[in-house]
Amino acid sequence: MRDAKVGPEGDVPSTARARHRRAIPLRARVWRLAVVAISLGSIAAVLAYLAVGRGGGGLNDTVMAGGVSPAPSAAGANVSPLVSLAPTASASPVFALRPPVTVLEIGDSLGLDLGYGLGDVLAGDADVHLVQAAKGDSGLVRSEFYDWPRHLDDLLAQHHPDVVVVFLGANDGQDFYQDGASQDFGTAAWQAIYRERVATMMHEATAAGARVLWVGMPIMRDAGFSDMMRLLNGIYQDEAAMHPGVTYFSSWDVFAAPDGAYAKTMTDADGGAIVLRAPDGIHIAFGSGGGGADVLAAAVVDEMRAIYGMPAAPSGPSGSGGAG
Repeated sequence: MRDAKVGPEGDVPSTARARHRRAIPLRARVWRLAVVAISLGSIAAVLAYLAVGRGGGGLNDTVMAGGVSPAPSAAGANVSPLVSLAPTASASPVFALRPPVTVLEIGDSLGLDLGYGLGDVLAGDADVHLVQAAKGDSGLVRSEFYDWPRHLDDLLAQHHPDVVVVFLGANDGQDFYQDGASQDFGTAAWQAIYRERVATMMHEATAAGARVLWVGMPIMRDAGFSDMMRLLNGIYQDEAAMHPGVTYFSSWDVFAAPDGAYAKTMTDADGGAIVLRAPDGIHIAFGSGGGGADVLAAAVVDEMRAIYGMPAAPSGPSGSGGAG
């Protein structure tokens, strides 16, 4: 008869291990099986939790509207592809706001144009109080000229808006200095810093209890400038996706021809021509004739009524926007 071999657990022969297993009391074996079952159940619960967390459907889902701007393309050799951090978008929920609703509109000189249009479209609407606070030549790049986070904080404390409409970016397609180092427009480092500044604005407004409707920059007549705006719009869109209470609204198609090209005018329902853009191919036309400012404002107001549950304004004549 051959000697029993030593098993992998140590010096105990395999026959002895078998007798040892048979000698384990029934109660102990049941207890061990229960421990194994509980452990497997815990692992399954963790896996299920991770699957749900990655699948979306929670409160932090993207709130998006108005379509998606075209994918960014490089405006120069230094422009990096947009670093996208946004999750997949979900359908936009309705946040019902009770009138009167205070709308704070901020931005650069294009924001001024939109503000004039909002003044026209909302004229006579007693349910909406409009605060026009855009600043020409401003943006998020040159904070030494106009520090938007600081001014926004003051405006939030003063007006307590229900909705903040943001329309800026036309002045931000440029290099800037940060901590003594030059950041070239469009590079990955530039995008990361600019993204933080956008996120600061969104967080500041939502932390004060306001909803944010961030309006993307429009198509520009100059193709290179349009490329810059596409890149910025991608950042606005991504950040809106990661900030609950923020909605991104694309203005691109509002000012584009059916073939996607830049449009200076459009035809209204009566066959008349509406001037959409200023002669510089950048700003938005406004004035007593309405123009592109009223067209964009009407689209923005329709979006606010849809996602915030704001009541429709009574029909009637509209006023004229401000001038300057």
